[in-house]
Amino acid sequence: MEQGEFIAPKNNVIDFSEVRAGFTPALPKIPASLMGQVIAFFRAFMTESEENEALALIYWDKVKKEFFAYVPKQSVCKVEIEANLHDCPYDDAERYICYADIHSHNSMDAFFSAKDDSDERSTGLYFVLGNLDKFYPDIKARIFCGDTFVPIDPDTVIEGLEHQFPEEWLQQVTIRRKKNEKQVVEKKRGLLDMLAEVGL
Repeated sequence: MEQGEFIAPKNNVIDFSEVRAGFTPALPKIPASLMGQVIAFFRAFMTESEENEALALIYWDKVKKEFFAYVPKQSVCKVEIEANLHDCPYDDAERYICYADIHSHNSMDAFFSAKDDSDERSTGLYFVLGNLDKFYPDIKARIFCGDTFVPIDPDTVIEGLEHQFPEEWLQQVTIRRKKNEKQVVEKKRGLLDMLAEVGL
């Protein structure tokens, strides 16, 4: 698909058992700055008196070659979202690609609920963010393809911790091992050599 290559296992089909399930994106990674905006939006529904879930959709603009977020009309509560996905201004396949569905679990853990399983039945990318009361929230990601959900590493599609740092920083660090740690390593190596000699 335009989003990328979706691969999911099919029950009782062993001919392609060596094919690895997952997702290979055809687009760049979702910018960290855009994810920051989505997280800030989700946190706006967490107050001292109550907290609620919320939903945002990530689109790719084929003309501008960039991602953006769209928030549909929705009715929310602590554990549920009812979204109106009709009349979206970006339902134009010639110009836009609906890339990912992201919803929040406020201060709850990031996990896909039974309702999520019933709602997220179109081939695509799905994210859930949890523990939004912490400095770094948790995120879970998966794809749906061929009637199967497959977990994926969020780093596959979202900018994360792969930022570069100055090379000279590495030169400032010397790795020092404790004496007993060195002895343990040497003992392990000695045991492996002995086992190799006896053919084990």
